[in-house]
Amino acid sequence: MNVIPEMNTNPRAVWFDQLCAFLLAQAEGLPALPRIPHEEYLSNDTEAKIKKLRMHASILLQLCGVDVKSGGNLPCFNHDDHHPSMAFYAKDGNFICFACRERRGETGENIEYHWDIIDIIGKLFHIPNFWGKLRKAEELLVEPMLNHSQPYQTVLTDPQVVELLLKKGITIPSMLKFDLKVWRLDDGTKYVVIPCKGRFVERKLMVKGTKEYPKSFKLKGVDVELFNGSRLAEPGVVFVVESALDAILLEQEGFFAVALNGKTPGALVRALYSRPLPEGLSLIILLDNDQDGRDAAVAVCDAIKKSGVSFYRFDYDAPPDSPQAFLHRKKDVGELMVLDKARTIAALEALVRSVQS
Repeated sequence: MNVIPEMNTNPRAVWFDQLCAFLLAQAEGLPALPRIPHEEYLSNDTEAKIKKLRMHASILLQLCGVDVKSGGNLPCFNHDDHHPSMAFYAKDGNFICFACRERRGETGENIEYHWDIIDIIGKLFHIPNFWGKLRKAEELLVEPMLNHSQPYQTVLTDPQVVELLLKKGITIPSMLKFDLKVWRLDDGTKYVVIPCKGRFVERKLMVKGTKEYPKSFKLKGVDVELFNGSRLAEPGVVFVVESALDAILLEQEGFFAVALNGKTPGALVRALYSRPLPEGLSLIILLDNDQDGRDAAVAVCDAIKKSGVSFYRFDYDAPPDSPQAFLHRKKDVGELMVLDKARTIAALEALVRSVQS
């Protein structure tokens, strides 16, 4: 896909085509890209606003699959670049193609070699003057004024929360797939909001503000529900974990997973006893590797043993030479994925095979 024929002359610059496609979707009103919080942006002078927009490109490039931290070059979009010659500088948000700069010096042609996200937006939307480009960049990359009548915004409107989720291993496609949202309180506190079933949403604390709030903020008067509970309607091996974020990590890697949204079995019991169970459904109870988690796993198994579903409780007692023993290393799946994703996946696959055999 070449979204700017007069600009992108390199079919290998896939990252650039993806970036432009996201910008076009954003312009159509689809929440495709993270935005800079409105209040944060307005608190700056003009020079600082421009810098903030430029540096925001780091987050956008991650969405396009670019490992910004590696420091490797990108295929340039402005010439037929077979050997990546474009550098992106995260500290100031500038793109510089050394091959284009060298060609300009050799030929004297007016060849562009230096860009930022504002320039790219100007090219994409055919805006020639700087202030017009800047206004368009603000329209696409700065969130509108917060509407207090709609407290939950798509998580992509908050780069800080997006960055924290990325560090936990949650990809942007998963944020979109599971419709993650952000809830920002007036004191600076931020929760990621994870839709579950009906009126129930799981709200996990991501950023502490000036006031004290709980790590998990449940809605009063609303029963806790499973995250991703529809998995129980399908045959297969399904992991049962405590946290919805851990369940998302498992789903990203091709496993089936539901989350209790806590340590109590009530939501799982309601789900299993309220519907006919599919043949071939098996559960792996993989709660946290601490005393509370182990006690909760026993309670969950006791609560569901009359449901007729096949289940296996993993209680972190695998032999030291077993692949599954790697799961002993950390408190939960999320921490294990950060420690060593490949070994975590291998241990989980071994666990699934042992249940299937």
